[in-house]
Amino acid sequence: MNNKYPQISFIYDRRKTATTTKKAAVEMRICYNYEQKYLSTGIHLYPNQWKNGKIVSTPDILQISQTLDKMLTEVRQILLEMIQNNNVDIDAIPEKLSARKVKTIGFIDFCNQRAAAKSSRFQKKSRKWLIFALPFGRKVVTLRHH
Repeated sequence: MNNKYPQISFIYDRRKTATTTKKAAVEMRICYNYEQKYLSTGIHLYPNQWKNGKIVSTPDILQISQTLDKMLTEVRQILLEMIQNNNVDIDAIPEKLSARKVKTIGFIDFCNQRAAAKSSRFQKKSRKWLIFALPFGRKVVTLRHH
């Protein structure tokens, strides 16, 4: 279907693998200009937990619904940007989606992660003092082993 706008829907058990004891994936399908792109949502459900395109009878229904809504909103934002730039490429959506999820951390958290990594005893002790001094606004002149 050659539409001006991409169509987005959630598809359950596209590969027909679900059974009463085995979960199947919920995927997002984007259709545009006779092309289809499937994106993983990371959600797996049993057949009795999905009816007529909706989540039913699962204890974490709110969390799953929020996850799907958030993903739908992000994909719609990406598509809107593409439409505004007159460059709709559904194959580029996964890359743009993952670029939005890149986490940034503060310098002190970075130092904590590095201190936890494998390193020599000297490096660990130096990083320990650096991490101790930074939150209190202390001046770090040099990192030396004492």
